[in-house]
Amino acid sequence: MCSDEISLLQDHSLYSSAAEESKKAEKIKAELNKIIEKRLKISLVTPNSALSATEALKLLNGMNTTDSVSMMARMVSMKHTIEHDISELDVVETDYYDKLADQAEAVDKFRSTQVALKQAARDAKQAVQNESKAKKALEEAQKRAASTKVNVNDLAKAFTKIQLLEGKATQEVETIAEVVGKRQEKVRKALQRKRRETEIERRKEAGEPIGDLKNISDNEDVKAVAVIAKLRKEERILQKENTRRDDIVTGFLSRAAKLKASAEEMDNAKGRAPPLDKD
Repeated sequence: MCSDEISLLQDHSLYSSAAEESKKAEKIKAELNKIIEKRLKISLVTPNSALSATEALKLLNGMNTTDSVSMMARMVSMKHTIEHDISELDVVETDYYDKLADQAEAVDKFRSTQVALKQAARDAKQAVQNESKAKKALEEAQKRAASTKVNVNDLAKAFTKIQLLEGKATQEVETIAEVVGKRQEKVRKALQRKRRETEIERRKEAGEPIGDLKNISDNEDVKAVAVIAKLRKEERILQKENTRRDDIVTGFLSRAAKLKASAEEMDNAKGRAPPLDKD
């Protein structure tokens, strides 16, 4: 079998593998979307379910696609209000994550300084012990003892300062987290009101009785929170798997492209080869 045929077979195999992995990735995405949709439906009727601004927009857009023309006209004012609430939530969430990053940095500095302070204290203690044991090295030991004492004092001052910064960062995170929670709950309730009004209007237009709206009222069952947490965990697992599959597909396609380019280069080189001398 010539090199061109081998290259062609390899090329075909890589593209086939990429197509296979793409199908698997699509199945994972479909499963992921189902889980997200299920979680958002439960979150909408579960108080303090921590809907993010992005998730709130997704729910709002989903509601708008099911509205009739007349219902859209009646809901436009409510839509603008909810979009404003979501926009405010997005700003607060951004601030929250910035504060969270600041807190993490402060905590890291606090811990590293704490470790350094403990080590310096141990060094100082050891230096003092060495001072009493080694008379011949008395002068050097005294110098080291003095140096480590200064180091302890400096680190103690730095530790106190960082401790205050860490406390402040933690307090800011707690404060902004409370604000985020309130904004999230405000948006959730607004979305729920819109969903309720949309359902009532739909039933009226369809000539159906209003009936029971329990399925779109607040769900006070504490198990709902656990279900949401479980679904979030499943989402994270599927998202990781989806990313892994996408990377595999990208790898296959990249290798196929390189193989194709290499084959084309070989063909061009053959075309440029000088004719053989028949003499």
